[in-house]
Amino acid sequence: MGLRRGGLQLGAPAQALGDLRVTPDPDKQWRIDNAFALKGVRLRFQPYVRWSETWSHDHCAACWAKFAEFNGPDVLHEGYATCEDYPRGARYEWVCPTCFADLKKDMQWTAAPT
Repeated sequence: MGLRRGGLQLGAPAQALGDLRVTPDPDKQWRIDNAFALKGVRLRFQPYVRWSETWSHDHCAACWAKFAEFNGPDVLHEGYATCEDYPRGARYEWVCPTCFADLKKDMQWTAAPT
């Protein structure tokens, strides 16, 4: 079973998501399955800033890498975040640079100017 965030099931098999399978590459597919709700969004590369004072960190929507303002093992301090036109607002969802590069075409992401 996958994890839940914002009422969405993350990590669910592609068949359970209406057969959203877009690539035969299993290393990419599980990340695509996790980030399916972000298909087609604009993302802006920027320093990580937490979305709310009550949040301590965020995770990459695709691979679950950790974003935070504090230092720690494997903590990212910059990445791609949703823009102002995203329904939940700017910086609500984050994608790490590796997943953005690997999945940009499959997920139809566009990079907004910084």
